[in-house]
Amino acid sequence: MKLNEGHLWHLTIPLIISAFLWQFAMLLHKPCELLFRLDKMITGILISLIVNIIANLIFIPLYGYQAAAYTTLVGVMVYIAYIVPPSGVFKNLLIKIDN
Repeated sequence: MKLNEGHLWHLTIPLIISAFLWQFAMLLHKPCELLFRLDKMITGILISLIVNIIANLIFIPLYGYQAAAYTTLVGVMVYIAYIVPPSGVFKNLLIKIDN
């Protein structure tokens, strides 16, 4: 199968964003590692995996291999949405201004 090079951005952009967000998620779950909340991390990864598999089973037959790039992005976003509250990363992110 020959790929039309003009349409490769449909694959590369979501894959690049997915890779960036996955690395960002690895930073976000560090507090969970330090607090030994491995159960939260494993649960989040399993939920993300299940969402990705189900989305692939639904959308790849309908839209082809290009859908895999977008379903990967959705799976990563699900993991980030799951891991942020238990990690407490943004809890202490307040800027104090002294007058």
